[in-house]
Amino acid sequence: FEAELVVLVPEQRTAHRLDEGLSLIHEACDGTTPTDDLVTEVADGTGQDRDAVCRWLVDGLRQLAELGVFDAPANG
Repeated sequence: FEAELVVLVPEQRTAHRLDEGLSLIHEACDGTTPTDDLVTEVADGTGQDRDAVCRWLVDGLRQLAELGVFDAPANG
């Protein structure tokens, strides 16, 4: 996965260009993939430990929430 996305937030009448990391998170949040599976996939693919990947994922979800793309993470 090597792409950037542009997402529209109609309620705010805005568009946001997402970098590669945020694009990956946006695409992975499909409503069916368990978070643990995503963490494992990213950790295995990057060689980072699971705690670092979890922090990255939560930070990315918060950024998407601040942009109005997603709701804020439940535990944050």
